[in-house]
Amino acid sequence: MSKRLVVSLALFLAAVAVFSLLYFHSRDLLEFDSYFHARMGKLVLEKGLIHEFPWMYFTFQKDHYSDPYLFFHIYLGLWIKLLPLSPLVVVKLAMLVLIGLIAVVFFRILKTLDPKWAWLGMALLAAMLSSRVDQRLIFVRPHVLSILLLLLGLWAILMKRWWVLGAVSFVYAYSYSAPHLLTVVAFIASAVFSLREKRLEWRPFAFSLGGLAAGLVVNPYFPHNVSYLYIVTFKMAAANLPVSPAELMPLSSWQVLTINWFSFLTLSLSVLAVFISAKKLSVRTLFLFVTTGFFFVLLMRSYRFIEYWPFIAALAVAAIASEVVVPSPLFGRLMTKAGRLACAAALLAVGAFGIKLAYKETTSIVPYASLKEVMDVLDREASAGDIVYTDNWAMTMPMFYASDKVYYLLMSDPQAMYVAYPGLFTLWYAINTGRVSEKALPIIKAIEARARDPEISKLRAAMESGSVVSRLPDIIRSAFRAKWIILCHNHPYAGQDLRPLMASFPIDIEFVKGNEFFTLYRLR
Repeated sequence: MSKRLVVSLALFLAAVAVFSLLYFHSRDLLEFDSYFHARMGKLVLEKGLIHEFPWMYFTFQKDHYSDPYLFFHIYLGLWIKLLPLSPLVVVKLAMLVLIGLIAVVFFRILKTLDPKWAWLGMALLAAMLSSRVDQRLIFVRPHVLSILLLLLGLWAILMKRWWVLGAVSFVYAYSYSAPHLLTVVAFIASAVFSLREKRLEWRPFAFSLGGLAAGLVVNPYFPHNVSYLYIVTFKMAAANLPVSPAELMPLSSWQVLTINWFSFLTLSLSVLAVFISAKKLSVRTLFLFVTTGFFFVLLMRSYRFIEYWPFIAALAVAAIASEVVVPSPLFGRLMTKAGRLACAAALLAVGAFGIKLAYKETTSIVPYASLKEVMDVLDREASAGDIVYTDNWAMTMPMFYASDKVYYLLMSDPQAMYVAYPGLFTLWYAINTGRVSEKALPIIKAIEARARDPEISKLRAAMESGSVVSRLPDIIRSAFRAKWIILCHNHPYAGQDLRPLMASFPIDIEFVKGNEFFTLYRLR
């Protein structure tokens, strides 16, 4: 066995061992989206390509579904199919493999920058992975695969393997909802290379764009996948809703610094070293530094990019250090064998503290056992295709994992409902905040005036004609075609407790099953 293979295997196993502590700290999956992706992995292997998605009944994806995470779901599905274990265990094993591969690819990039100091670069990455990042890396979500593909793309750019870059960009189009992320990085490479070398370097951007375009066009979901990308990038991102995933919210400068202070400290020291030395950076190091700036902007705009930041920032610091710090005489005197070991130990100690903190803070935010208790009753008593009204958009994803027999109003992102049915979304939110009860026609008219939604216009006309009574149960049945209601309560992610409101309609809304966190009702 070659030395390179032994090193890669050792890194792979070390990363898997460390993150196994976090992945298996909880019996269940840690957050809402993980349940959705676990179910989709099983569903894709069972049903093949899914072109309609009635489980998100009132979203733009109901009739023309496009799975932006197809390769990720197939990957999870293969694991679920091949291993005779609980799917909740199997998907964690599948994610651990991706984590191990990320460690190997990151080390390969460090070796291209400076082979002598690659191990110290790995210790630096361990220190930069704050507890918040560690926690997000153990979600069963496609951003982990996205990090792996992005790192492969960076390696291809640094090694000038343009066909590899095109191939990775092609795979990206099948694997992530923002596949253009790598193409933007490739554009930065073309711009930096062209400006520094004073000649047009078109290949990074052209090959990445070509791979992305091929992945979007040579795709079983074309052209709906292009429509999906447009809606997600422009329409959904611009929707400012009262309920929205916390990870999409922008961060203040102080929040960014406190979340990952060590990475900003080391990056600032690296930049300071560049100014002091007045040394001109190589084109590769300059590219990594500019790319880090791009991801800093993304991080300021949305918390969801926090997991990318340490990998990009660590590469920039490692590249700057190899050109500015390592050649300095002072560094040579300090970095004896003992000095290198002491530095690596200090960095690993910081990383170990982050892992320990993540282990202490990691808890599942989904009371799945309580949810399963209610969903088992629903799955037994509901008819296939019944629509379930839920007051919590995020909880529908573990509901979907528990039962795909019934359909839900919305799932994943509330913006997906808003861009398709803005009036129904506004009505749904008004119901969930307790503003719809008896004599609701004025509220319906006000919603119709604000949102151009044919469904709301139809509801208002039906209420004015008397075919739909202006009260909550009739509105839920007519507007959302729901036969069941599931409420979430006594939970940090629950909204207003609607149980008293439902209890005021004992003839129309029948209590079926309830526990500490969930209540199931049948609409009579």
